[in-house]
Amino acid sequence: MHIDCHTHTTRYSACSTIDPDHLCSLALKRGLDAVVITEHHHQWTEDELASLSRGYPGLRVYAGMEVSVREGYDVVVIGTQLNALGQRHMPIENLVDAVADRRDEVFLFVAHPFRFSKRFDRRLTRVLDAVDGIEMNSVNIMRGHYVIRDGRYSSDDDALYERALQGRDLVRLYNSDAHSQDAVGAIMSRIEGHAPENEAALASMLKTQQPDEVQNSQLLETCLSRFLF
Repeated sequence: MHIDCHTHTTRYSACSTIDPDHLCSLALKRGLDAVVITEHHHQWTEDELASLSRGYPGLRVYAGMEVSVREGYDVVVIGTQLNALGQRHMPIENLVDAVADRRDEVFLFVAHPFRFSKRFDRRLTRVLDAVDGIEMNSVNIMRGHYVIRDGRYSSDDDALYERALQGRDLVRLYNSDAHSQDAVGAIMSRIEGHAPENEAALASMLKTQQPDEVQNSQLLETCLSRFLF
């Protein structure tokens, strides 16, 4: 399965320029089997998601949420019934406590942790120790500072991401963090198995996987040359 676990749409993310239907149609055209719509501090309802999904039978569409925690980092939450977690600047400890009773069915990963800071401090350590995974690459991560080695695009902060893995059994994810149409399908994760039936099942599946990265170099060249994400 090819999946993007970090995307935004104009429905609930003011920073996005992608209409939800356009996101889905592009995802299908660009080889994705599944996408997770992760609006800022808001999760689509089951009815909204079902209405959107009906138009794209070849694509599994899930809803998660991106939450800005008090420690200064963004954590993507994948699971069901998440809107109670939409409070801004909640401490990471409180976020974990809020899903403790269904922790096996909720997947947490830190998104673009070194976008604004290159430091390892206690705040970052608290976040890394609390989550299940880390976003190792995305268009947003590489925006403005990237390198190309053997045809692969990566952040010039790659060493920091590798350091974050040391001593931690984190799932490594690769996403677009798409806010514009050019980013859809630019980076995705490849995992074993078929798309599960809902977010809880997806969360459980992700915890057992170590995805491979898949890149579309043409899309990445377009995005990064124009500072798009």
